[in-house]
Amino acid sequence: REVQHPITLMHIQPGPEGVSGEAEAKHVYSGTLQILRNMERSLMFARNYTNTNAPDGIEIQILGGAGFPTAMAGSDNIIDLRGAYLDDPTLNKAAQTIFDNHGTADHAYLPTTVMSSLSNYLNASRKTELTARAIQEPGSFFHGVQPIGFNSLYGPIKYRPGKLTQISTRQAPTSAMGANAPVAPTDGGITVRAVAGTEVSYWKAADDGNYTYKITAFNPEGESAPLTSGTAAATSTNVVALKIDHGAGVWSKTNKTGVSGYRIYRSEKGNLTGPWYYIDEAPWVDGVDDPFVDMNLFLPKTDRVFVSDMSPEDSIDMRLLCPLMKLPLPMTGTTLRFLLLLYSTGPILVAKKKHVLILNAGPYNAG
Repeated sequence: REVQHPITLMHIQPGPEGVSGEAEAKHVYSGTLQILRNMERSLMFARNYTNTNAPDGIEIQILGGAGFPTAMAGSDNIIDLRGAYLDDPTLNKAAQTIFDNHGTADHAYLPTTVMSSLSNYLNASRKTELTARAIQEPGSFFHGVQPIGFNSLYGPIKYRPGKLTQISTRQAPTSAMGANAPVAPTDGGITVRAVAGTEVSYWKAADDGNYTYKITAFNPEGESAPLTSGTAAATSTNVVALKIDHGAGVWSKTNKTGVSGYRIYRSEKGNLTGPWYYIDEAPWVDGVDDPFVDMNLFLPKTDRVFVSDMSPEDSIDMRLLCPLMKLPLPMTGTTLRFLLLLYSTGPILVAKKKHVLILNAGPYNAG
């Protein structure tokens, strides 16, 4: 529902005498690939409550919707590392879950930060081997591990590194971004309280301490300057409730500076003056004091990893659709969107049990 045909997004450079040249082919391919990458990100991370033009992505479906904490208990499709690094047993557990749901894990979408940590973990495990080799082969030699996949107990898993799922390095902006970015929200107050309703607290004794937050309003046009919250003295088993005020109305094509939702950034414990790292988003609701409750489910400076069954029998990788874009426009113009929805979006979104979401993957620390 978010796709536009690439012909409306690109400036085609024709070849000699109107014949398509190499420049045109590269332009079409690059533009198409960018559109499909945006779709792929949406398929994973879109949230309907902050973007009504997009269906919920895999992440929020696995987590169970806007009130997602209830989905965490007993779900094999969620593995929470709580800041630990990604390792072989975790990948095997994810592959087993997908196998138990009649699928075969064959792709892992990893941020580059997690790939670097994985390489460091593998290099450390080979330290004895490298020491022996250095003795046997005096002089210089190449060392290091460049992992391209993992042989799980249920079949090979190919790594797909990139910034698609990278969150750990994302920090709060210092000023507004975008010509039609909303104005900054105003502070409605911050409190530490007991859980209520379906809330679940992931705050532990080791997390007890003082925190501050940066809150921005965003829409498809940009992101506002941040609001800095007061200090929250978080304690285990409780939650931190933020109240956010914003009267600009919901974003629409006629209200370009309206709000789609809020982005929440949190400091590390004790670092009250920052930096602040992205943890989550919250929807804009008509009215004031729109609450966001930080249950400490998402940790700052960590990443998320998807282990998925992306075999052609179950779903079609977005990039496999690129050749369709080279067909004459009259043959695809009216059917392209339906092809994407029927043969890609649908199977990926429906078969959520064939995806495992690994939360809060941290860096490898040799110490």
